[in-house]
Amino acid sequence: MSQRNKIINAIDKDPVYIKFSVVRQKRTGTASVSKGLREIFQESNVSFLEYGVDAEQNALFIRLNNEDKGSSILDKEGKPRSTITAAMFIRYLIDEDINLELSKPFFLQQISQNIFMLNNDATRGENVVNRDFSIKWLSTEANKVKAQSNSFKNELWIKFYNVGTRQGFLRISKGLLNTLKEHKMTHLEFGFYRETKSLFIRANNLENGIGLLNSLKEYKESHITVSNILTHLTLAGINVEHLSTYFLHPVDNFVYEISTSEFTTNLNIGSIVWIPSKRTSEPKQIELEEERLNIIKQKAEERKERKTIIKKRKALKLEVKGPKVGKRMAEKLKIRKLKEGKQTKQKLKAKMQAKNPFDKLTFRFGAETGKGGISFSISKGFQQACIHLQATHIQFGITDNHIFLKATKKAEGISLLDSKGEYKGLAFGATYSLKEINGEVERLKLNKTYTLKQVNDLIYMVEDSEAPAVDKEITSENVVWLSNKPPLTLKKRTNFHNKDMLYFSNSFERRIKESRSEYLDVGYNAEMKIVALRLNDEGRGIHLRKEETKKNHSVMSLLDGINSVGIKMEYNAEYKFRQTSPNLFIIASNQEVVNSERFNNLFWLSKTLSTITKAKERLSKELKLKELKTTKEKLKIIKFIEEQANKQLFEKMSVYQKKGTNKGIEEIKKKKLAFKFIARRTSTYISLSKAFYNTCVNHQFTHFQLVLFHNQVLIELNNEGNGFSLLDPNGDYLTHLPSGIGASHAFNRINSEGEHLKANKTYVLEEVHPSLFKVVSLEGISTKNNFEDNRVLRVLNTSPLNLRKVRENVLIVSAGLNNAIKDSKETFIDVGYNLNKEIVAISLNSEGNGVELTCDENGCSIPRTKLLKAIESIGINLDNLELEFQQLLPNYFSLLSGLEVDSTDPTELSWLSQTVVNNKGSK
Repeated sequence: MSQRNKIINAIDKDPVYIKFSVVRQKRTGTASVSKGLREIFQESNVSFLEYGVDAEQNALFIRLNNEDKGSSILDKEGKPRSTITAAMFIRYLIDEDINLELSKPFFLQQISQNIFMLNNDATRGENVVNRDFSIKWLSTEANKVKAQSNSFKNELWIKFYNVGTRQGFLRISKGLLNTLKEHKMTHLEFGFYRETKSLFIRANNLENGIGLLNSLKEYKESHITVSNILTHLTLAGINVEHLSTYFLHPVDNFVYEISTSEFTTNLNIGSIVWIPSKRTSEPKQIELEEERLNIIKQKAEERKERKTIIKKRKALKLEVKGPKVGKRMAEKLKIRKLKEGKQTKQKLKAKMQAKNPFDKLTFRFGAETGKGGISFSISKGFQQACIHLQATHIQFGITDNHIFLKATKKAEGISLLDSKGEYKGLAFGATYSLKEINGEVERLKLNKTYTLKQVNDLIYMVEDSEAPAVDKEITSENVVWLSNKPPLTLKKRTNFHNKDMLYFSNSFERRIKESRSEYLDVGYNAEMKIVALRLNDEGRGIHLRKEETKKNHSVMSLLDGINSVGIKMEYNAEYKFRQTSPNLFIIASNQEVVNSERFNNLFWLSKTLSTITKAKERLSKELKLKELKTTKEKLKIIKFIEEQANKQLFEKMSVYQKKGTNKGIEEIKKKKLAFKFIARRTSTYISLSKAFYNTCVNHQFTHFQLVLFHNQVLIELNNEGNGFSLLDPNGDYLTHLPSGIGASHAFNRINSEGEHLKANKTYVLEEVHPSLFKVVSLEGISTKNNFEDNRVLRVLNTSPLNLRKVRENVLIVSAGLNNAIKDSKETFIDVGYNLNKEIVAISLNSEGNGVELTCDENGCSIPRTKLLKAIESIGINLDNLELEFQQLLPNYFSLLSGLEVDSTDPTELSWLSQTVVNNKGSK
C-alpha cells in the first residue's frame, strides 16, 4: 500500500470522499469535498484540482497540481474549499454519454504521486497502480477550445443581427476592426451584384456608407446600425442570413466580397451596385422627370395640331382665290371646310376612345415608409377602367415571362375596395404579389412606372421591350394567377431536441384548420418528390388531430408516413404550395399552369401505406418479442443479484443463530444501538441513536434499509443507495439530529402486511453482523418469528409509483411514476396483463409499441385520457383500483402487492400494443 493510501485509510474519524451534484437540465454541477479529503489537500500543499476521464474503461480521475490547471481548491484565505466547481467536467460527461452513478460518493485510489482514481465502491480494493490508463485531462481540452475561439475572433468576418422586429445591426470581428484601425478607415459601403446576388463591402474614410465611430470618435465593434442597408437588399431580392458568419474575401483595395462560405466570384468592380448611406429622393425625382416629359410631349402635340390647322387654312385660301366667285360664296365654302375638319377630328377621337377609352393605364411599386412592406399604385385611368368593369380586385399573373393584370369581381388578389365597400384611392398593399413575381427572376422593379396594354376585356399585359413577343392567345386559363396572400410553405428541419420535424407556415396551418377536414394525403411522383397535398374526410392519409390545445395536424405522423415510403425532402428547404381548390394544394412554378391530367400518374401516401401496414405490424410483433426477451434476460440478472444478496443474509443469520448468544435486553441496551419512528403531523420520521449513527459512519456505510426476514425486522447497512441516505445534498454525512430522516413511505410499506413497527416507540438493535442488525423492543419482545416464511422483503423509502382511476375517463398518475418516465427518455408506454385481465407490468420503449407519450422540452409524460381509453378498449377494468409498481429496470415496472413484487415472465404476458394491433387487423 502506498503512502498516500495509508494517509487516506488512516483517517477513520472523517471519511475521505468526493461527491458530485448534477443539474442535468443546465448541464452543470459542483463537487463536494469531505472534511477528510480537505485535510489531504492541505497536507499535499497544492492549489488546483484537474479532472480526467478514461472513456474506454469508464473511469474518473483527479490530479492535484500547482500549475493553475483545472479548478481552484483554495478560498481567498488559502484554506481548502468544501465545494469546488465541476461544470466543464459534468458537461463533458453528459455530452459524451458517459454513464456513472454520480449521485454516490467517490472514494480515492492512488495511481501515482498526485493522480487518484475515483471509485464509488468503498468495499472494492483492487490494485490500480499497474493498470494501463488512457486519461483525457479536461483542462488541456479547454485550452484548445479557447485557442480556437481566439483564432476565429482574429479572422476577417461580419455578422448581421436584429434587435426587435425592424432594427438591423452589424457586428465586426476583432481582426477586421484592427485592419480598419490600422488604415484609418471610418466607414463601410455595402454593395451587391444582381445576377449572382453576391454581397460586397468597401472600406473608406470619405464618409461614404455607414459610420464606424461613436460620438467619442471611438471604433464600434457591434451595434452598428444597418437597417437602411437591409431594406435596400430586401427590395433587391437579396436575403441576408442573420447571425450567420460572413467571411471577407479580398477583391480590390479595401473591397471585399462577403460570403458564408469560402467560395468567391471574380467580378468587375464596376458591375457592383453600391448602396447609399441615406435615403435619397430618387422616387420623387423620377416622378418629376416623368411629369416634365409628359408636358413636353403634350406641347409637341399641340404644336403639331396648330401646324395642321394653319396648313388647311392656307389650302382653303388658295381655293378661294382660284375661280372668281362672289364674296358670299367664298365665306360659305370656308365654313363648310371648317365643319368638315372638325367632324374628321371628332371621328378620329371617337375611334381612339373606342380602342382605349381611358388614358394612362400605368402602375408602379414602391416601399412603404417605415413599414417594410411594398405598396402598389395605379393611374387614374386604370382605376376608371376598373370602375367601368365593376371590378373589385386586381390580380397579377405570369406566363412565358410576361406579366399580366386581371380586373375581376372575385375576391382574389389585391382589393380595390375599403371596409365600407367603396373604391379606395390609388395605392394598395402588394408585398406578397411582388415577392411571388420576383421569386425566381427579378421581373418588376421598385419605383419604376410600367405601362399596360389591354389584351381583352379583363386582362392587361405589362409592356416590356426585353421580353419576347407573345405567340399564343392569352386567356384566363393559361395564365398563373397570384393570390397576394402569405405563402403556403412546408419545411423539414431539426428541432431543439435534434429530432426531425415538419413545419407548416402559419397561413398553411390556418387553411388546413379552416377546412375542417379529418385527413391529409400526400401525392408524390416517380422521383419520390412531393407534388401535392390533399385534404379529405374519407380516411385517406394521415389523421389530423382535433384537440384544440394541439396543432390541427399530426406532423409527427405525417413525417413518419413520408419517411416510411421513401419520399425525399431536403432539410431547411421551403416547399411552396398553391391552393387550386378548397382541398387541394400543389407545388408548381410561377411559370407553370396547373394541369389536372398530371395527377393521374401520381402515387398517393394513403395507398402506399396500406400496402406496407401488414409488414409493419409483423415487424412490430418481432420487435416487441425481441424487447421482451431482452427484458427477461435483464430481469434474470437482477433476480440473480437479489438471490446472492439474500444468500449472504441467510449466511449471516445462520452464523448468528449457531453462536446461540441469547443476550438479555439489559446487555443489549448497554451498546445504545437504537432507533424509533416519530409521527409529526402528516409525516413520519426515523431517528437513530448517536451510537448507531456513529457505527454507520465509522464503517463508511452511506445507506441503511429495513428488511423483513422470517417476519423478523432487520436493518441492513449498504453503499448501494438502498433505503435511507446518511448523506446530505453536498455528499457530507448528516449531522446527527434527533428530528430524524423522512420515512413516511417506508413506515407505511413495512406495516402493509401487519403492524411490525409502531410510531413513537423506541426499538433496540442487536448486532448480527457489522452490516446487519436485528430489531428488539425495549420490553424485550421481538416481532413474531415464522421460520417457514423464507421471503426476504426489502423495504423502499421511495415515492410510490401509482396509477389510479378516480372517476370516468380520469386517470391519476403519481409524481413518482411521471418522474421515472421522464428519466427513462423513452417515447411510448406499453401495459402487460395476465389471463385475468389484471395489469401486472408497465414497459417503456421508443419502437412505437403501445401508446405514444406526450413530449415537450421538459420531457415526456403519460397521456392519461388516451392511455385509459386504450386500456379499457381491450376489456381491462380499473374501477376502484389503485395499482402500485416497483421499478426493476429504467424502462420496466412490476406490480407491487404489499411488499412483494410480481415476478411473472414478461414473455408470458399479453401486451396492450399487440392486442390493439390485432383488433385493428380484425376490423
